[in-house]
Amino acid sequence: MKALMGDTESNMELSSNMESSSSTSVQKSSTSSTSQSVSMSSTSIMGTGDSEPQVVSKVEETSSVEKSSASSAMKMVDGEVVSSLEEAEKSKEESMAVAVQEGDIVKESSAVLSESSALKVADGEVLESHQESSFKESDNERNLSEQIDSSDIQETIENKTEVVTEESVKEEIEKEKESTSSASSSADQEEKKNKRNGR
Repeated sequence: MKALMGDTESNMELSSNMESSSSTSVQKSSTSSTSQSVSMSSTSIMGTGDSEPQVVSKVEETSSVEKSSASSAMKMVDGEVVSSLEEAEKSKEESMAVAVQEGDIVKESSAVLSESSALKVADGEVLESHQESSFKESDNERNLSEQIDSSDIQETIENKTEVVTEESVKEEIEKEKESTSSASSSADQEEKKNKRNGR
């Protein structure tokens, strides 16, 4: 009996030692990067012909921005991976703008392309995955001479309003003076009446 009990106790100690020797660890890592590039160029051309020479200028601007990020996490027990999680995101935006000026006419055009993607994987299974893209463009034309004329008209209107306000202020001051003088004359008349009554 004692031998059996001794063997049982030794087996319990071995199992407890095995349980205590099990280790759990969690590993995490993440990376991110961003890159950007911008370029600009301009050209001028002197127009020739029967009419007067005219300068045509063109300005181009392009830019590209890329962003990416990734993260991962693992849980390990006794050197074996029991769970894992991975996430990754990426985005890119490219834009281009062109402005052409010929005399007083300025033509502007722009285009923007955007792309993005994301992925999420847990224990080898894809939980989330999506991709998006969009493209926008716009055109605009401006006449510099019309803008100058409109600014001149605006300045003229502002000057007129300033003159009107100065004149109105002067009128108010004159009215105040007249009311003050009339009030003082009426007060003098009342004093004369009181003096006569006193006599």
